[in-house]
Amino acid sequence: MNRLISVIILFTVLFTSLTAQNNSVILSPKEKEMFDKAKLFANKGNNKKALSTYNDLLKKRPDYVPAILNTAGIYYSDNNFVKAEEFFAKAIKLDPEGNPEVYYSQALTLMSLKKYADAAREWKNYMDREKKNTQKIEKARLQYENAKFIDQAMKNPKPFAPISLGPNVNSPLSEYLPFLSLDGSAIVFTRNVGHEDFYATNIKDGKFSQAQELRGMNTNQNEGAHTISADGKYMVFTACDRRDAFGGCDLYFSTFEKGKWTTGTNMGHIVNSAAKDRQPSLSADGRTLYFNSNRLGTLGGDDIWMTFRDNRGKWVTPINIGSPINTQYNVHFCMGMVRRCISPVMDIRVWEVGTFFFPVRKAKNGVNHRT
Repeated sequence: MNRLISVIILFTVLFTSLTAQNNSVILSPKEKEMFDKAKLFANKGNNKKALSTYNDLLKKRPDYVPAILNTAGIYYSDNNFVKAEEFFAKAIKLDPEGNPEVYYSQALTLMSLKKYADAAREWKNYMDREKKNTQKIEKARLQYENAKFIDQAMKNPKPFAPISLGPNVNSPLSEYLPFLSLDGSAIVFTRNVGHEDFYATNIKDGKFSQAQELRGMNTNQNEGAHTISADGKYMVFTACDRRDAFGGCDLYFSTFEKGKWTTGTNMGHIVNSAAKDRQPSLSADGRTLYFNSNRLGTLGGDDIWMTFRDNRGKWVTPINIGSPINTQYNVHFCMGMVRRCISPVMDIRVWEVGTFFFPVRKAKNGVNHRT
């Protein structure tokens, strides 16, 4: 979905503002007709004919920047990033002080090609030239820092030799989101069998038992993104599109009784909303629950929310943990595909941003600890 949105935004830019930038090449009436025809083909989704027509025009007018840019945009939408980079570079060389959006588009292309140092350079070029669009400048700044980090990480790899858990756990299907029990005796994970289900494996003497489905919990819909209390007796997980759900995805809980997990129970309207509530994470004492939601009251699309048990053991109405953790952008909790790692300070009303790899907890003496 994000990929589709990026392409739509890119095309909106390329076929409007970029084609309006200054260019000394003046087209003849016939050439202008070719240009308009190529744009029409592109707007109708006929990229092959659009590219062919732009190519014919560029044979006559190789320095016509709008045609070069539109060609680059078509190659980008077709995932031909090598050609997209080539044509964006041509446009930049011909008109380096033209519309800054060219640099933004080239940076996106270079990121897709995993040319992170070059991408960082183009993000920097964009920020140096764009003066008005503060929101997009901030996006470019974040992408710039990200590209620099990836470039350095790739150039300075750390020793990493993961070992497969073996055929008792892994299968030809996808397994992910593992949760290791505190005593290290079991792992509960998600397996995609056409929909997401829970499986568990026991660990003894360093060996993993044959993974078993958590019967009674799984349905023919999706269950995943779970968290388990430190004592191993309480699980909160995400389930989507269930009949008893309040929104698209809700939080459910299950308890470990008599050697098995009970059927999941919706956490109710106090915790769940009409939006998507997911990616739960319990505190060590099991009394505070953090989760991701796009419900009313978010600062961006997805924010981190929290709820805690009152003196009666009931979950209270969730609150948005606020700035600086939540921003105008999507923020996700530290599980699965990490966007940002976070942790509470001693006062739960105050938060600080942790590092990418380890969230930090600020102790009363001011010393930060990995959590």
